[in-house]
Amino acid sequence: MQVLMNETFSRRMAYRWGNFGLEMRRMLAKTFERLSLIFSAINIKRTERHELENREAQKSEIGAEARKRKLLIALRRKISERRMK
Repeated sequence: MQVLMNETFSRRMAYRWGNFGLEMRRMLAKTFERLSLIFSAINIKRTERHELENREAQKSEIGAEARKRKLLIALRRKISERRMK
């Protein structure tokens, strides 16, 4: 049985392309894995920033409520002092 040169060449090329496709899939899988890690880090940073902003907003609300209470207490004292006079 005689093997034609073109047939052998095409088999080699098919094998090489098969290996190339496999290598490309591996490279793409690694790249997507790295990208997912990067996006995860970005999401973690965003979440951390939002939590910090929420905590600061809560602290300022608590501070504002405390100031309001102090002002109300001072106002009630003044009102009661004036009524006593």
